[in-house]
Amino acid sequence: MRMEAIDFKKLLREERKRNKNSNRQNNNIRDQEEIKKLQKNDTDHVDHGKENNVNNWNYPNNGFLELRELRLRSICEDPQSISYSSTALHNKVEAALTNWLQNIPSGDDGLGNWKTMKHGKRRVCMFGEEEGQSKFQHPQRRQDEMTVMCMLPPPLIEIARELVKRDVFPSSCPPNHVLLNEYQPGQGILSHTDGPIYDHRTATLSLGSDIVIEFTKRLAADEIGTVTETTKTVLLESGSLLVFQGDAYLNYCHGIPMDVLQDITTDECLNAPPHQITTRGPRYSLTFRHKKGNSKYSE
Repeated sequence: MRMEAIDFKKLLREERKRNKNSNRQNNNIRDQEEIKKLQKNDTDHVDHGKENNVNNWNYPNNGFLELRELRLRSICEDPQSISYSSTALHNKVEAALTNWLQNIPSGDDGLGNWKTMKHGKRRVCMFGEEEGQSKFQHPQRRQDEMTVMCMLPPPLIEIARELVKRDVFPSSCPPNHVLLNEYQPGQGILSHTDGPIYDHRTATLSLGSDIVIEFTKRLAADEIGTVTETTKTVLLESGSLLVFQGDAYLNYCHGIPMDVLQDITTDECLNAPPHQITTRGPRYSLTFRHKKGNSKYSE
């Protein structure tokens, strides 16, 4: 009987790969657990001492901002339901939003203040929704304002209104939850899904540095280690809007590579030619979602 030689180098490489994936998964779990803790306390937390900073919205046109003509286009067939607009924000809106974000106070819970994550070191800030009168001061509202009074500060409620107006979100499920991320060069977020507590739709505005986001096909348990992961990328430009839902939300993980100072597009990039080099700088993302169970309009 012929004995097959054991390739110890191959076994060692596979073991290292498993350990690397395991460590990455553990870090991702810890990172997501921090987010879940913030979400758990989201609707119970009220701190009126921090309202002044987030209410300080100095913008012309009586405080109302508008998105550009969105020209959202579907940019791929697989995963389905990824849309992108490179010019969602006017320059003056982008500058005003950046100034507002920079003036949000730091804190230790991330609810209406910037919290530094233990893993990844990026800063996050959440604003959630509660039914009833908003605690934030808003300019006089238009007559066609959506009836849900989101627990969002002035600029975010105006963006939420615009997203409904432009049919990014249905009026029956308007954005009622916003996650802000602040990234410094080299910072990112491990591949993850947003989970079932939200309606299966996410809209993200990007400010500051351009960056590449990855969408990776989720594998079934019996496919892990036997099927090659399918990864697509999208170049997120400053002032852009990325919307994904359905298949892309449910069946793909998304993340931003960590410990990277330059992004180089490949043939897998859905909206830019390959070999385009982007040097990372400070960046903000504003992710709008509809959190289930927080509104009388939720199913």
